Amino acid sequence: MNYIKKIMGIGLLLAGVPLYSSECGTGACPISYTSMYKSSLGAKYTHPSFTDTRYKIETISAQELLAKIKNDPSLFVVNVLGQTFFDDAHITGSIDAPLRFLEEKAKAWDRNRETIVYCATKKCDASLKAFRLLKYLGFKNVRAYEGGIREWYRLGYPCEGPCQYAYLKQQGDFE
Repeated sequence: MNYIKKIMGIGLLLAGVPLYSSECGTGACPISYTSMYKSSLGAKYTHPSFTDTRYKIETISAQELLAKIKNDPSLFVVNVLGQTFFDDAHITGSIDAPLRFLEEKAKAWDRNRETIVYCATKKCDASLKAFRLLKYLGFKNVRAYEGGIREWYRLGYPCEGPCQYAYLKQQGDFE
């Protein structure tokens, strides 16, 4: 039977799917299948680059990303979800840089290095926002893997973490 419980102050979980979280901060991350995401300050995280359409998104498929990871160990892969979601499931070798902290973390990164950003699912807009933010910050070689960790996990590609959240295992299209 589905039940609701409070987990580590990040919000509520219904059968392993968060209903509210400050993890992503975008207001549209479908891990929760809701638009209730708020930052720890109580307001939705936003940045002018998120709606800047000058930055046409450049994407990479799961198959292309897997091949790149195998052939280029220096590839910089960034999970833009929060620490809790990163700890549960992430692409092997990727780093955690939650969207709401991405601008600060990116200051230390090489803007010419090939960088791939990803989030939870195709419905999650955090990777699009991360892509736009990095372009805005002057990154030259950035792409978004829009399938997210759900598609990656469902394809059986290398993941780290216990992979316990229900959204990873739900039947249906890779959304």
